[in-house]
Amino acid sequence: MDGSSPIEFFCIFFDDDIVGYIASETNRYAEDFIEKNDLTPSSRVQKWKDVDSSEIRVFLGIIILQGIVQKPLQKWYWSQRPLLSTPYLKQLMSEKRFSIIMKFLHFTNNETIDLETHPQPGLQNIYEVYDAINRKFKSSYVPERDVSVDESLLLYKGRLGCKQYLPKKRARFGIKFYQLCESSSGYIWNSLIYTGKDMPLWNESPNYKSTTNIVMTLLENLLDKG
Repeated sequence: MDGSSPIEFFCIFFDDDIVGYIASETNRYAEDFIEKNDLTPSSRVQKWKDVDSSEIRVFLGIIILQGIVQKPLQKWYWSQRPLLSTPYLKQLMSEKRFSIIMKFLHFTNNETIDLETHPQPGLQNIYEVYDAINRKFKSSYVPERDVSVDESLLLYKGRLGCKQYLPKKRARFGIKFYQLCESSSGYIWNSLIYTGKDMPLWNESPNYKSTTNIVMTLLENLLDKG
């Protein structure tokens, strides 16, 4: 992979299958929404057109760019004011198209979710894509001997049942991960998202009151299942 570009690395994990799946589920959700809701003729949803894999890749690229060039309001990225505008985005996608894709962006088929048999009900809305990307991380690289497992907090301040408040962390509010990483590079080889008692392995350790015991149990299982 020497000399490879960032987009080539990105496409290893977000390959055609995963991006195509996101496009398919987004279209499915949009169609269901339009069928089940009494929309006014002036509703912007009436102008919905199916997305394809290429448009989803552009959409994801804009999301990544918004994380680099940060602004307090989404509409400011398409602002006409010279002090606020990001002219390049207009060449990629209009604000209206971006907003409607964001509205219908979906990662699973709601009709097939069975909470009684689901491997992690707390992640029901993203599980298929998260699991597929996690498997990509494990199949794309073999880590060196020295690895580490620890907690990681992803900043998130929205509404979410499994959101954690950890005052000693830099982010403080967010989604907690347990991650198995290569020590030398920090490459994430496997991970679990904390969602409470429905999290895998929760019932496998009687000593989960100790963070050390949690991490050691996760290390054993993440290595075994890898």
